[in-house]
Amino acid sequence: MAVAKRAQGAQSSLTMAFETDFGTTPSTGGVVMPIISSSLKASQNLNDSSVIRGTRNPAAPSRGNIDTSGSIVPPVDVLGFGYWLKLGFGAPTTTAQGSSKKHVFKIGPDMPSATFEQGYKDISTYQQFSGVRMNKMSLNFGGDSELTASIDVMGCKETMAVVKPRSHHKRRWRYCSECIVHEP
Repeated sequence: MAVAKRAQGAQSSLTMAFETDFGTTPSTGGVVMPIISSSLKASQNLNDSSVIRGTRNPAAPSRGNIDTSGSIVPPVDVLGFGYWLKLGFGAPTTTAQGSSKKHVFKIGPDMPSATFEQGYKDISTYQQFSGVRMNKMSLNFGGDSELTASIDVMGCKETMAVVKPRSHHKRRWRYCSECIVHEP
């Protein structure tokens, strides 16, 4: 009996591409995001029928709504974390300050959406989730552990994809120098 090949975490990737129209997958672009874990998936319930048919045989169940959601844990790094902030708050206002740049993220009227592609190159499978928006984000600071975030997302649909993503190099923050300012 043949055993199906299973995906290994070390061979997986998560690519993010921002959408111009909600739920419409961009034709180009995308950045491979460094992640620690991802539980992004689509699920669909079967709903029991309450139809009385005049026999003792049950009526066939109906399919429920498709729920695309999950939790993603990325590291808080220099290159990748800005994309997560953009997903949560929208594009930043960027100003030059000498040789460095200052990015200010403010909550805008429209929440951005993105297409995510979870790739499992060891089994040649790619799941594509479109219309993904951030639901909740928390940051884990302190102690000797790695700086991480926990991001809950929701999406509108899942399809199988065949596109292979491109990657970027990550650079971690060793010391944090940021602040969160609340302006009315």
